[in-house]
Amino acid sequence: MYPLPSSTDLSPAATATEGAVSENRMRKMLGQFFAEELRPSFLERLMIGLADPFQKSKSGGFRLGPLWVGLGLFAALAVSIFLYFNLGRL
Repeated sequence: MYPLPSSTDLSPAATATEGAVSENRMRKMLGQFFAEELRPSFLERLMIGLADPFQKSKSGGFRLGPLWVGLGLFAALAVSIFLYFNLGRL
């Protein structure tokens, strides 16, 4: 790996283009890179969407976001109240 020359470095090593990649070669390399299937699956997208974006678990694994926990508790409360008033009168 060659160090990147700075704009003020005038040494012969800085002006040599030994490690340079041509524009056509770079396009071909980028085409190969983006041709690979890099899209996440549905389950991976779901896990990314439900994960806490600010914090990982202590083991580095998945941690459910607190917004989803609160939303789930609110939905469970709403369903339980609905069932109580509709089925509790039977």
